[in-house]
Amino acid sequence: TLPDGELLVRSDVDGWDHLYVRSLDGTRSRTLTSGTWRVRDILHVDETTRTALVLAQPGEIGKTWNTEVRRVRLDGTGVDTLVSVPGTH
Repeated sequence: TLPDGELLVRSDVDGWDHLYVRSLDGTRSRTLTSGTWRVRDILHVDETTRTALVLAQPGEIGKTWNTEVRRVRLDGTGVDTLVSVPGTH
């Protein structure tokens, strides 16, 4: 649960594992991540900066085992790749 009472949710509703913010009553939802990559794990949520660090896997499962560390802004304004070198992190 985020400080404002919303939930940070990982879902594969679009065929990929992505992050969404939902209200506690389930009436509102906003997409935080999208594209041809998967959120494999939520590593850390920083409530002060309203960001989350995630372990991301670009491309289709089975095509690559490379992972990246990405920072997701919880207001929905973007994603930054912090670590992107071949391998698993």
